[in-house]
Amino acid sequence: MADEFIKEKLDMIEECIEYMERVIAKIDDVCPNIRKKEGIEVIAQISDGFSAVLQIVKHTSSITGIEIDDSVVSEFVSDMVDGMENGDFNLVADIIEYEIAPLYEEWSGVFDRVLSENA
Repeated sequence: MADEFIKEKLDMIEECIEYMERVIAKIDDVCPNIRKKEGIEVIAQISDGFSAVLQIVKHTSSITGIEIDDSVVSEFVSDMVDGMENGDFNLVADIIEYEIAPLYEEWSGVFDRVLSENA
């Protein structure tokens, strides 16, 4: 049962890495467009994806050791919502580029290590 539980978490981690790497690869194209108020529909996709990633990170913390500071995450999510409501797409793009992308890079590295250790 424990092995099945760990395998489930490892599968989640693998899928999450794939998603985060796709987002990271597109950041350089997406953020300039958001700043120009073009392609802003992607913001909802990134927000939804970020919520899903957070849930996976929290669910797998027992094997990854990643601890999330909810207050920090809440602050930049709140700033992102404010930016969208106020039409400040520079702020939204900055949060994606300078807050979310670095978290994805950090978490992908931890997830890669965990997968390697459990291969």
